[in-house]
Amino acid sequence: MTTASEINDAAIALLHSGRAVEAAAGFRAAIAVSPSAESHYNLGIALKDQHRHRESVVAYYAALALRPEFAECHFNAGRAFQMLSDDPGPGGALRNFTDRRDVLLRAARHFRASAASDSAQRSAADSYRSLEEVLHQLGDAAGARAAYAAYVRRAPKDALRPRRRV
Repeated sequence: MTTASEINDAAIALLHSGRAVEAAAGFRAAIAVSPSAESHYNLGIALKDQHRHRESVVAYYAALALRPEFAECHFNAGRAFQMLSDDPGPGGALRNFTDRRDVLLRAARHFRASAASDSAQRSAADSYRSLEEVLHQLGDAAGARAAYAAYVRRAPKDALRPRRRV
């Protein structure tokens, strides 16, 4: 009998080989056998790779329900919300959210959670850098400066690279 872990591992191999649709089916099969935060998280990544950001958010939230301190999942949920905020058109992804501001606030919440629960300097730096971008988009200059300062403290060499402005 195949275990959920074995199914998840096989789906990861599919994902790494660029077969996101098949990987998503594998992660769903693993979840059906035994739901885990990792399988839900991996499903979110497979859906993100297919540009299905709303569905990836649902998968990330399922993972966070099982493991609330999952820093990488918070980070990817924040990125998914960022992607949703970039699609405001009438047929775009924002039709299920109040407005772009709401989506960006959700992204900021996840980046903060990722930075707070991730002890790895590099990962926390990435979270603060993304938080800075979102706060800048929200017009929170003071918050953006504070997030950027936290980013610089964790990755001083990277501070010299040009920052992306959305």
